[in-house]
Amino acid sequence: YRVGDRNAGAVGILGPRRMQYARLIALINCMADSLNELFHGEASAANG
Repeated sequence: YRVGDRNAGAVGILGPRRMQYARLIALINCMADSLNELFHGEASAANG
């Protein structure tokens, strides 16, 4: 995620090899969008 024009952090996945990666990637993207919204105070373009 970003704060202003710089990277502020990263979100990753730790777990077993056999995971539902498609579902987890969607959740990670949602979490990153939520962090961006929190730090920027506005909804991201992906949320509409």
